[in-house]
Amino acid sequence: MNADDDVRRYPGFGLFSAIFFAYLYLPIAVVVFYSFNANRIVSNWGGFSLHWYATALSNANLMTAVKTSLLVAAVATVASTLVALMAALVLVRGRDVRFRRISEAVVNLPLLLPEIVVAVAVLILFSEIGLANGMVKLMIAHTTFC
Repeated sequence: MNADDDVRRYPGFGLFSAIFFAYLYLPIAVVVFYSFNANRIVSNWGGFSLHWYATALSNANLMTAVKTSLLVAAVATVASTLVALMAALVLVRGRDVRFRRISEAVVNLPLLLPEIVVAVAVLILFSEIGLANGMVKLMIAHTTFC
């Protein structure tokens, strides 16, 4: 790639980039700004307040859900990293070309399938083998997505 192909040199690139990122991030900034509104009605500014954050943090059900989400995320991250490490070692150190091609196909399969297809397939599999609903089922399902 030479300097003539650099997209930053095109006229209007900076303006287009600024408009694009404003389009993406301005709504998020507005939501964050209004989350500090003391008034119950969002469109009427009632002053700066942390009341809604205190209310959310004092909700026991919400805190239980946050803890569950963090636990599932941590377990799925560690498990999927270990599976990926083992798959990488097999692909790098494997001698059989046929086995390597099949392994690469299996590893790349989640990239080709829509997540809803994988989710329904995992749900059907768990139903067929009789795995009860619970944290283990949730962690296994999330590991397949990572």
